Amino acid sequence: MKRMLPPKEYWEKYQLAFQVGEDIDVKYYLSALVDMGYTHASMVTTPGEFSRRGGIIDIYPMTEEHPIRIELFDEEVDSIRYFDADTQRSLEQLKEITVEPATELLLTQEDILSGAQKLEEALAQSLRKRKTPEEKQILSETIEQDLSRLKDLEHFQEMSKYTGFLYERPASLLDYLPGNGLVILDEMGRIQESAQSLDNEEAQWYSSLLESSKMVQNSRFSFDWQTIQDKMTHPRIYLSVFLRHIPNTNPQNIINLSTRAMQDFHGQMHLFKNELSRWEKSGDSVVILARDEERMEKVQSILHDYQIEADVTKNLQLPVETPTITIGNFPPV
Repeated sequence: MKRMLPPKEYWEKYQLAFQVGEDIDVKYYLSALVDMGYTHASMVTTPGEFSRRGGIIDIYPMTEEHPIRIELFDEEVDSIRYFDADTQRSLEQLKEITVEPATELLLTQEDILSGAQKLEEALAQSLRKRKTPEEKQILSETIEQDLSRLKDLEHFQEMSKYTGFLYERPASLLDYLPGNGLVILDEMGRIQESAQSLDNEEAQWYSSLLESSKMVQNSRFSFDWQTIQDKMTHPRIYLSVFLRHIPNTNPQNIINLSTRAMQDFHGQMHLFKNELSRWEKSGDSVVILARDEERMEKVQSILHDYQIEADVTKNLQLPVETPTITIGNFPPV
């Protein structure tokens, strides 16, 4: 949550929609792909790449297992399909798809040029505070190359260290959460300790860069923990192993949850069936987790063989009256 992100409307803006039969502005779309963090390649092989060959645009979105191929008739989308990056074979036809950004650092040309101007002003201010010619030379050599890249509207790997100059109002992850969103904080005490430790480490790192003349004054890389806490206005749930007061919090309700380790039945289904009957008589909701849909159906079949009836669902809603199998897993302890 400490990371500085582009305003939420940037993420909403950079969503490229392709739909069979619809016209697109090819020049704009190709330019937008670059702004969205995609790298131009002669042939796409890894996520985050795109290519164009005549009326064919290949894109490998970060959110897809396979790249997509858009075939154009002039500026009309003639077909959309997944294809195998290794064999180039078509896999599945699509009617529409939306391509999302491949980077968190979404910038307009105005952002970059404005950021370059702010960085140039900060450099001039920092140079005035340097005492020796050697310090001034090191600072100039370190910053001016990046400054030149920004003025040329070039995207480069180290741009993120200038985030504070590039966005007028940088956002945090909390700004992307809808108004009815819920923040769940697991062991708030440890979160606060870690966040404060990160604040201290970043402050020390920034100070060392200033002392070595490798950074300008007034640079910002992330939000400090206090700013994040002030932004946290959503409803919150605090999880804690031990019941204790959490500094800077005021819980409206406290609920105690008891848990115990699941016993291992070692494949003895009669023991499982007896335990299942006991849980049902106690009025407990019995939920069985399977790793995927295929496994979910197989578990249901196995239980049926032992005269154990169970429902299957992808959208679990508690409580349940009948043993229910759904997709999910518990992380290893």
